[in-house]
Amino acid sequence: MRRFSAVIAAVTLTLAALIPFGPSGAAHADTTPPGSFSTSKTVSRVNINADGSQTTVDSRTVKISIDQTTQLRGRQDINVTWSGAKPTGRVTGNYNSADAPNQEYPMVILECRDTSGGGTSTPNIDPTTCWTHGWQSRFQADRTTGYGPWRLDRYATTSQRDAIVGRPNPEPAACVLFDSTTPSETWVPFVAVDGTSYPYGPGAGCGGIPPEDYTVDQTSASIPSNATFATTAIDGTGTDTFDISTAAENASLGCSDTVACSLVVIPVEGISCDLAGAGVPAADMPPASVAQQAGDTCEKTGSYQPGQVASGGQAPDLAVSGSLWWSASNWRNRIVVPLSFAPPANVCDIKSSAQPVDVYGSELMTEAAIQWAPAFCLDPKLFKFNHVQTDEQLARTLVANKGVEAAFSAKAPDGGAAGFNAPTVQAPVAVTGFSISYRIDDAQGQPYTDLKMTPRLLAKLMTESYTQEPAIAAAYTALAGNPQSITADPEFKALNPGIPINYADPAAAALLA
Repeated sequence: MRRFSAVIAAVTLTLAALIPFGPSGAAHADTTPPGSFSTSKTVSRVNINADGSQTTVDSRTVKISIDQTTQLRGRQDINVTWSGAKPTGRVTGNYNSADAPNQEYPMVILECRDTSGGGTSTPNIDPTTCWTHGWQSRFQADRTTGYGPWRLDRYATTSQRDAIVGRPNPEPAACVLFDSTTPSETWVPFVAVDGTSYPYGPGAGCGGIPPEDYTVDQTSASIPSNATFATTAIDGTGTDTFDISTAAENASLGCSDTVACSLVVIPVEGISCDLAGAGVPAADMPPASVAQQAGDTCEKTGSYQPGQVASGGQAPDLAVSGSLWWSASNWRNRIVVPLSFAPPANVCDIKSSAQPVDVYGSELMTEAAIQWAPAFCLDPKLFKFNHVQTDEQLARTLVANKGVEAAFSAKAPDGGAAGFNAPTVQAPVAVTGFSISYRIDDAQGQPYTDLKMTPRLLAKLMTESYTQEPAIAAAYTALAGNPQSITADPEFKALNPGIPINYADPAAAALLA
């Protein structure tokens, strides 16, 4: 979900043995990823000029692919890839931050609730049921002409082009001080699964925000939102690892196996401007005194070049930014992909009153056990079990001493089967694996997928030979001449040209298990 320009390594060991001498049974996992999805859509930006003629600013066919859309679980990552999209400008390093919508031409990826109840070919979704992060992504005000680009949107309804749209009535007292000089405002509330409406609004959400959102980015203390404003590379391609939320992670959104949700992908093309007032009352068009300025603002095509990194001194063009993802022009270009969810982890407690068999042992089996548990408890031929994460040696000892009925463990007790004090069955349920994984961005902010390593470079990481901090180099003379991180190592740079140097992240200096 969030990308870092750093080497991030992980070691995974998943060999375990189920050692029961109580109830017995077997489960088989389907290793084929179900529910992959791909489609394409022609998206465009077409302005209506003051004389009534039309100008096609941009038109392209965007193709998206998603590796899994069914049997999803909370905090599961799904891979979204695309091609043919408009390249992004004002690139930001964190696709999930409150600043990310300020990118120009981002690929917006949101999880949205389907109010039709699911099971239809046309999910009923609108911006109020889509989860985003930060008040800036759900509120816009124009304090100059009063005619921001969204008010000149040719695809907006008459009511959507009003001066004040979506403001609660009565207006929350905390919000009054923000609108004394605002001629135009649009509020995009979020409606929770229980019907509660959170207006958001200016001033860090003065009208109220859902409990799962937060007013400022506290990345060290808060779990990042999964609302994604991703970067499209100069060649029109992009990829994102989207973090699925269920009701267990986001109760306000409420997605589950009984509450239908969809993934909504919006290739931002920008506002299709209506400078002729086609089909709308004259009162909804800017007066002559500000018409030129309003029209010029609406027709802007970006102040940043494709791939250019965000700069504090250069503002983006609002008309093509992700902040207007909800506008009619961008919303009409959306691609909606229905999602389905696996039974929740607590389904066994809901469906079965039986006493579970506690299986103690390896924490590495946690994800597998969460997926197996519903299959066990919902099958009358099997049994209900609960995985209790403990040290493997302790779990083996508990089985040997008849303290527990079963355990997940990578080995038998010392002395083999004879180490058990009762007849015990050992059954393999998982396979040993060892991997070194990484996530690195290239100079364009895109995932680097062709990393090359050598045994020597791995040895440097394993032995923590990179200093990371200048103070470490000063304290240990043997390391004084070493690079601060692997990305600054000449050997690494020769094998992997184009990866930016990263000193800040510990994962660029050592393997993290």
